[in-house]
Amino acid sequence: MIRSNKFLLAAGAAALSAGIYSASTFAASVTSTANATVIAPMTIAETQALHFGDIAEDGGGTIALDASTGVRTPGAGTSVSTGGGDQRGIYAITGVGSKTYSVSIPGVSLTGPGAPMAVTFTNDASGTLPAGGSDNIGVGGQITLGAGQTPGGYSASYTVTVDYN
Repeated sequence: MIRSNKFLLAAGAAALSAGIYSASTFAASVTSTANATVIAPMTIAETQALHFGDIAEDGGGTIALDASTGVRTPGAGTSVSTGGGDQRGIYAITGVGSKTYSVSIPGVSLTGPGAPMAVTFTNDASGTLPAGGSDNIGVGGQITLGAGQTPGGYSASYTVTVDYN
C-alpha cells in the first residue's frame, strides 16, 4: 500500500509538472510602445461684436440674425429699421489644421429697462479647421420680444466655446 501511494504521488507530481511546462510552451509575449501627441489648444477671439440692431415691437415676436450673412429677418409682431447697427458676431479661431471641432453657445436673456428677452444662438462653423489651422466663424441667433416690450437698450454677456472633437 505504501508502494502504491508513492506511485500515485509520483504520478501526480509528474502530471502537475507536465501541465506547468506545457502551459509555458504555448505562451507568447510582445513588447510594444505607447505613444501620445500633445497638440496646441484652440484659441478664439472676437473680431466683431454681435448686435441685433434697432427693432420695433408691434405685439411681440422674433427677429432672426443669420450667422453667415448677418441678414435680419423679422417675424410676426416685429419689424427692423435699416441702418440700425445690426451685425453678426465674428470670431477668429485657431488650432491644429484639419482637426474637427465643435462650437457651443448657451442661450441667454438680454436685460434692460423692460422684461428680459430670450436669445438663442446659431453659428456657421464648418466643424473642420482648414489646413492652415485658422478660420472665422459667424454667430447670429434669434431674439424674442414680448408684447409691449419697453423701449431702451438691452444686453447680456455670452460665451462662445470651441473645442476639438
